[in-house]
Formats: sequence, C-alpha cells, structure tokens
Amino acid sequence: MFREILVRPLPIIFGSLIGLFLAVAGGTPGFGQAADGEITAPAGGEDAAGGGGEETAAAETEIVARILKDWKDSQDAMRSVRYVTVGTMTIPKGTHTGKPGNPPGAVSPPEDVVYEVRRNWLIDFEHGLVRRESWDQVWLGTKQEFFPMFNITVFDGEVVKKYRPQKENTSELHKPTDDMAEMFVADKGDMADLRGLDDKPVYYAHGMVAFAEGQSTSLKASLDPKLLSVAAEEASWRGDDPETVALEMRFPDAGVEFRFRMDPRLQSRVTYAALLRDEKLSSEMNVEYQETDFGWLIKRWDVNMYQGGKPYAFQTLEVTDFLVNPEVDDSQFQLEPRPGSVMVADGRPYRVHDDGQLTPVYGGPGAPVEERRPLTPVERFLVGLTILAGAILVLALIGHFRRRGAKSPNQ
Repeated sequence: MFREILVRPLPIIFGSLIGLFLAVAGGTPGFGQAADGEITAPAGGEDAAGGGGEETAAAETEIVARILKDWKDSQDAMRSVRYVTVGTMTIPKGTHTGKPGNPPGAVSPPEDVVYEVRRNWLIDFEHGLVRRESWDQVWLGTKQEFFPMFNITVFDGEVVKKYRPQKENTSELHKPTDDMAEMFVADKGDMADLRGLDDKPVYYAHGMVAFAEGQSTSLKASLDPKLLSVAAEEASWRGDDPETVALEMRFPDAGVEFRFRMDPRLQSRVTYAALLRDEKLSSEMNVEYQETDFGWLIKRWDVNMYQGGKPYAFQTLEVTDFLVNPEVDDSQFQLEPRPGSVMVADGRPYRVHDDGQLTPVYGGPGAPVEERRPLTPVERFLVGLTILAGAILVLALIGHFRRRGAKSPNQ
C-alpha cells in the first residue's frame, strides 16, 4: 500500500514539471502566456490566477450598474402616462373554504370562478403622483357568490387614499349602509394599496422597481445596487434565453426574497418576477412589452398568487389603450370625502359633515373610551345599581370574615 501511495502521484508530478518547463519556454499558449506574448489566466480556471473572484464581482457590478441606468432612463423618458387594461381573474375551487363568513363544511367557491377585471392607471412622473381605478369582485361567504366592487385609489404625494363610492358599489348582493366607510386614508408612508401584484408590472415598465418593491415612497427612487446580486447560471428563473439576466434581492431577516429576469434588449425591462416568503413561492408574474416611439411599454402580463404553497388566484391583464404624456393636473390625484359619509383615518372611523369637520363614530374600532357614545339615563342607573350591589357584597364579606376571626379558638 505504501508503494502505491508513492507510485500513483508520479505521472502527475512529471506532467506538472513538463508543463512548467514548456510554459517558461513559451511553448504552451494558454498557460501563463498567449501566442502573442500577452499574459493570460491559466487554462485551469480564473481562480488559479488569483484574481478570478474579483473579476467576476467586477463584471456583476457592471451588469447591475447597466440595469440600474436603464431603469433610471426609463423613469425620465416621459412626463406622464395613462393605461387602460382589461383582463380576467380566476379563483380556484375551494379557495375560500373554511374562512370566516362561509358556511361550515362548504366548499367555497364550489367550482373555479372566472370574472372580468379592469384597471386604469394615470401616473405623473414629474410630481410623483399615481391614480388607479379598479373594477373587481369580492367573495360574499354568506351568499356563496361574488359581487362587483369599484375603487379609486390615489397617491397625492403625501398619503394614499382609497375611495369606494356607495352608489357605484350597490348591487343585489351588496347594499352599503350609511355606517359603512366610503373613504380610507392610509398612514403616511403606507403605500400598500398601490403596490398590488397587478400594479407592479406597470411600475417595472417604467423602471420604478424601488417603488414597486417597497424600498421607497418616491416613484423615481433608485434601488441600492448592494441589494441586487446576479443569480447563478443555473438559476431556474433565468429561462432559456442566454441574453437575459437573472437578479435576486434577499432580505434574510424578514424571510423575503425577490427574483427578477431582465432583458437588456428591452431596456432591461423586467420580464419575470417572483416573491418568496420563508422560501415558499408567494407570487410570480410574466410580463410582455410592445415597442413604441417612446421605448418598450407594457403590453400584457399574468400573475399567479399562492397561499401556503397552493394556488390562490390567477390574473391576466392586457393593455387596450395607452397615452404618453397626457396633460394632468393635481385634481386628478385628489379625493375628498362625501359629506355625510364615513371616512377611516388613523385606523378610526369619522363622520364627515357638510362643513368638512370630522367627528368620531362612537364605539368604532380604535375609538378611545372617552370618545365612545355617552350612556343613556337607564344605562347610568344600571351601572350605578351594579356598583352599589358590588359595594354591599364587599362589606358583607368583610363583616363575615371579621366575625369568624372573633370566634377563633386562638383568641
């Protein structure tokens, strides 16, 4: 065995010595020296030269920088844009089974449901404003049916507001009452209502990836290049096209990972995006673009949504009309509550008066005790009677224990 250990490496040793001699003599291009005399990396790989890792990192940094520049150019390519879209939403059988409001044991919905959805966007890039109009449907568990819902959501540069007009949202299945809120005002910095999965492809088409993924409330913000890394060659989301680039963005502390596929031929547009939570797929989308005089603009996209690893919904949207640089004014991004309606702000409901004043809706969610409805005389009498009965009971117990103490044999 000892002899085998000595003999087996001999061919390797002699081969290495011969190779070294030829390299010094200049007889083996590709091993330390090229045919024209240029110094090159060893044929054994970049790492053998000692600088391969640095060269790879530099190349990836350059790729990320080029993509970020393309995204920035897309942000600055136009003043404003309007999109009109139409599509479908598919809700698989049983998606709402077991959720509150559904009959126990009922399969909700009892079969796959497909309904039409519409979305319109108006974006003012110069002032960082967004308006979205949505025609959707909502599941009503008690009736085991969907009913239509219309919303207008705006970002006025300060906060996000959502308007759900009662008149337009009245149907056979859903009849809003005066106590139902018509307007919802989000906390400052909370952009969730305008960062839905159907919104993101529109933002991607204009380089607003930082805004879409919650890294900034500014439409024209740029992603920190340190957040992005080039994915490995074998990354599943890279696709079959060798020209595309796969990136990933990880937030390990939050258990969140974003995956992107970009096409440099389309001004680095995002053609695929996925979100993973705790390593489980939460959503994924594919985006198609159309070439226009203003660059590559969004044409069509589909979104798959998952819950607990199972399909939750599938949506497709297609642009039926668009307008680049339409005239816009601030009024298109402003929403004011209707007098007499209920508005939710700071997590609390308020009644809106004709003069614009707001008063808390007593007993509403989040309302402090002092703002709840005052007690009626009967209620005050019952509260007083309860307190009196409690006081009498306490005094009776005190007297009882004192008498027992007086009869104790230790005294």
